[in-house]
Amino acid sequence: MNPIKLSFTELQQELKHVTLRFPLALIICVIAFVTSVLIIDRPQHADYFLLKVILICGIALPGLITLTILPESFKWNTTLKYSIQVLLLILLAVYYYTLPENMDKGPMIHVYRYIGLLFAAHLSVAVSVIGYRNRQFAFWYFNQYVFFRWLQASLFSAVLFVGLSGAIMAVDSLFNLTIDAKAYGYLFALISCIFHPMYFLAGLPQMRLREDDEHINFSPLLKIFSIYILIPIVLIYLSILYLYGAKILLTWSWPKGWVSWLVLGFSVSGVLSWLLIYPLQQSDKQNLAKLYYRYYFIALMPVLLLLYLAIFKRINMYSFTEDRYIILITAIWLTIVSLHSIVRKGNLIFIPLSLLIATMISIYGPISMFSISKKTQYSRLVEILEEHNFLDGEGKINNKQDKMPEQLNSEEQFEVTSILNYLIKMHGLTSVQPLLAESVDSLKTKYVRAQAEDVMNMMGIKPKYTKDDIELSTKKYEPFLYVCSPKAQETNGYTYVVPLEQIYNISNETTGLKEMDKLGKYLIVTDAIKDTIDLNQWLDNKLTIGLDMQLPVAEMTVIVDSLKHYKLILLDISGESRDNENHIYKLSALLLFNK
Repeated sequence: MNPIKLSFTELQQELKHVTLRFPLALIICVIAFVTSVLIIDRPQHADYFLLKVILICGIALPGLITLTILPESFKWNTTLKYSIQVLLLILLAVYYYTLPENMDKGPMIHVYRYIGLLFAAHLSVAVSVIGYRNRQFAFWYFNQYVFFRWLQASLFSAVLFVGLSGAIMAVDSLFNLTIDAKAYGYLFALISCIFHPMYFLAGLPQMRLREDDEHINFSPLLKIFSIYILIPIVLIYLSILYLYGAKILLTWSWPKGWVSWLVLGFSVSGVLSWLLIYPLQQSDKQNLAKLYYRYYFIALMPVLLLLYLAIFKRINMYSFTEDRYIILITAIWLTIVSLHSIVRKGNLIFIPLSLLIATMISIYGPISMFSISKKTQYSRLVEILEEHNFLDGEGKINNKQDKMPEQLNSEEQFEVTSILNYLIKMHGLTSVQPLLAESVDSLKTKYVRAQAEDVMNMMGIKPKYTKDDIELSTKKYEPFLYVCSPKAQETNGYTYVVPLEQIYNISNETTGLKEMDKLGKYLIVTDAIKDTIDLNQWLDNKLTIGLDMQLPVAEMTVIVDSLKHYKLILLDISGESRDNENHIYKLSALLLFNK
């Protein structure tokens, strides 16, 4: 690792080097910073498209790093390097327009796909030196250096933020200044979007042919962490899983569903440990490392069998979902990696490269997690409906009202409810539209749970959320959010203005708003007067109009009947209406009054 350079001239040279090597990546960092500042400044209802820009920047940055290092490893010319980087930005611009305007209300498929793309983008950095795939030590060194450089940048950034935040707080307190709380947000944006990536990029090594690639120094701290901490933990979990497998054989019982995630966590941690100790497996002094490197994947095979038993049991009972698909494809990937590593030891790049391919297969294409899961769940739903003759010749629901609960048994009713909830939550209302003669467009402004229950009502299905005969959730559930626009208000005719939050710590000397219960009633307190504001009537009136709206000041104003000199302007209020009760979870307001 290079020594720390403090010379101003050397810092300029480093900055110039990073700018010339990663120009587009740094532009993305600046865009992310500017967007973050705008998000801090702008009101909540205008932030959705800005949040999408941040999400795209999160994929673009590692992608551009990959498309800088990859051409270096293959020694491509500059024109080709920038051409593929521009192509990536064009593809991300197209992806931007596929995201829903409001991620909170959009189908979960967008969240899963984004996480998959983000994971693939970061994983691609590990594969970016594929041009040096035959130089295993150089490949290992690059990836461990990148990982620890990122950790170092994160540690420095955290310390810098805490230190400067403390300085701002001290200046604010000692000199009686009124520093806007947004200053801390700006500082965080500056450090996370500019300092962190620039420090990280400045330390990325450029791969060069060297004579000493086979003689890389292994950090003593890394050696202690790997040999005496990581490997023993992996071996403990391996022993636990072997004992659990023996219990299954003795009792002849199926493994529990959650054991799949335990096996996955253990297996992936074990693979990372295997990669981490790669340089030590040739050392005569590290017998534990040599044994672990030689036998880990062999020992993993029985554990993978346990994983297959657990996940196939769930798939056989409830068919595919995205989570079960992820477990299954990870199990297949681990099996392939294990067999490959047993047969052909030492090919390190195969592990991240095969995982990258598996990830991309999972998020796009006809055998992606979304295609398989949607197809199998929808087919099961249609199968149940056809079995009871609820579909007409065009595949539409033709039996409504009280017939379906009578003709479906309890388990089928539960399954139909579960499938409909899954389809709407993960794939959106359009996934069930082919079954309905009526349009579902009017439901798009509601939240997912409310959408699902309305669709079931349109189908004539009584929701059943448990397998037993007790209905736990037949209550009306409607999340709501009302925002005042604009939030800057005039205070004509009032002497005092007090900003209020949902739970406001008060004393006899302080004006505030305190939660009395969770049913829309709040206590307003001054030094001499106490009174209750009941927001239920106001909420009931708004719920008849819509669930998610921006409203003018007049409609967001509440007058206390018994205290005419008080006026409450709601800035935003959110919660849920359930079983004719209004539960408020967040509220901010301005209290205007005269003494």
